[in-house]
Amino acid sequence: MNRLNKYIFIHHMGDDVVLLNLLNKQHIAITQEKYNLIKSKIDIIDDLNNIRPNLFSLMRKLEFIVPYEYSELDNIKTNYYNSIFGDKSYRLTVIPTMNCNYNCWYCYETHEKSIMSKEVQDSIIKHIELKIQDDGIRGINLDWFGGEPTLYYKEIMVPLSRRLKEIADKNNIPISNQITTNGSLFTDDDIEIFEEINLKSFQITLDGNKKFHEKVKKGKNSYDKTVKNINSICKRYNDLSFVLRINYSNDNIESCKEIINDILPENRKKIKVSFQRIWQTQGEESEIDINPIKKEFENAGFLPDLYNISFVHSCYADKMEEAVINYNGLIYKCTARDYNESNADGKLNNDGTIDWDITKYNKRFGTARFENDRCLKCDLLPACYGPCSQKVLEAQKTDNFDKICNYDGFKTTIVELLEHNYYQNLK
Repeated sequence: MNRLNKYIFIHHMGDDVVLLNLLNKQHIAITQEKYNLIKSKIDIIDDLNNIRPNLFSLMRKLEFIVPYEYSELDNIKTNYYNSIFGDKSYRLTVIPTMNCNYNCWYCYETHEKSIMSKEVQDSIIKHIELKIQDDGIRGINLDWFGGEPTLYYKEIMVPLSRRLKEIADKNNIPISNQITTNGSLFTDDDIEIFEEINLKSFQITLDGNKKFHEKVKKGKNSYDKTVKNINSICKRYNDLSFVLRINYSNDNIESCKEIINDILPENRKKIKVSFQRIWQTQGEESEIDINPIKKEFENAGFLPDLYNISFVHSCYADKMEEAVINYNGLIYKCTARDYNESNADGKLNNDGTIDWDITKYNKRFGTARFENDRCLKCDLLPACYGPCSQKVLEAQKTDNFDKICNYDGFKTTIVELLEHNYYQNLK
């Protein structure tokens, strides 16, 4: 006997109905008539085989219809644990400094004057060598963060990237290099070095048009410098991943449309635009529909920022093989919290080992993020797998799960993805 998969997301598109299997991410579009037929046979789905054998066969193949004894929860657990513990590529986030050349009003970080010492850099090299030799990592994902990491581009970023690339090449494992930056400090000479250190992934932020951006940065020509570098990077390199993050509020959202004309048309196809509401304004203002503005960027040639449902949704901090190393050698799992000592998850030793806070470590990895009544009853569980481990840890102290649940956000992004795929492919 067979039955319908418990995790089928349904979205009506005109005369069609789009079905998404949240477990394996397969999706199909069918007519309303076929959908009504499926609904009528929901309790005896095997009867569909006698009426519409081709439809039944397709739904079995794509696992919309599954054997009666099939366990969706076992599938979810297998995928989750594989994503958390099975990925042997190592994500290493390095923070050369907590200082920044700007002082944005919404930034949660304290920009003290600081610089990573040669001793900590040497310990990072030893740490990666140990991860390769002892833990068998099969790739390095190097990520630069801050503060503003490019304050020490030539002093730290370039030499440390070169050293890590040498280790990766020696051990015949791939290394990627990415950066989160305000993008204002790069020179043309800096950009030329990107290829040498394999720096191919960027997230650069704008705060609206020139007027709003420079109001936030409190810096004359800060907008022009950043836009110039965005265009220069995209013009120089084809093989890159580029996210233009636009921080918005109700005040600056309309101005964001002016950014379009400042990015050269030939560069737009390389840039994914990610709109992020400034977190201090969430819940304080009447919500606005930014979808029309997103559509203007897409129509102008930019890549849409679509939720990727091809894999288990997981924050980098949820991965076992991941660490954030601050300039002073303190270790963290999350980059979205204050880098004070009380928030640290461990300490990098001179020999390259890490002394983890074992209590925090076990709480983060000892229980799956979704192992709670609300997540287990949720119809979007395979698309979300629960809030990130950092939020779960913090919610355990306050027993306030409602504030960290992102049900509405996931539902909205899944609908956006299905509508995009429908018009691009399925229809």
